[in-house]
Amino acid sequence: MVWRGIFLGAFAVNLTTAGSILSSLGIASGNTLEALVGAYLVMRFANGRKVFDRAEDIFKFLLFAYVVATTVSASVGTASLFLTGFSRGMQQGSLWLTWWLGDMAGAILVTLFSTMVLANDGVQKPTADRAARCCARQSAFGRRDRLRRLSFSQGTGPPFEVHLHSVRGLGRL
Repeated sequence: MVWRGIFLGAFAVNLTTAGSILSSLGIASGNTLEALVGAYLVMRFANGRKVFDRAEDIFKFLLFAYVVATTVSASVGTASLFLTGFSRGMQQGSLWLTWWLGDMAGAILVTLFSTMVLANDGVQKPTADRAARCCARQSAFGRRDRLRRLSFSQGTGPPFEVHLHSVRGLGRL
């Protein structure tokens, strides 16, 4: 039932910015389809809720959630703007690419945040250790059993290190 919230939120945001009812309906439909397609593909082909347990499933997740699903929203959104006349004078290819990259960046940020905060089926406050574990779990490069520590910078202060004591347990967060 989350799709209803996605649709209503996208519709409201687009209607209150610069769109018409028709273009807002099209964009909201594309955003909703993106979420539904991404969720279906990850659940069906990338081990569902256990997607981060195996490297193979992580790569499938990256492909389905960040590349394929965001293509749906960018395509439907661009088509909606074109058909309602809101993209006159714009290069359609550039508009589509910008939309796709924006959706992909948003999907990455939402995944990182939700994985970090909602791990262990409960809401927990983000900490440096949880951030390090989340980054390690999201990393599609390198092996988890070789990752021993991550360094973070505190802006103007000195960097600090987070040591991962149970590296094999990263997939069970």
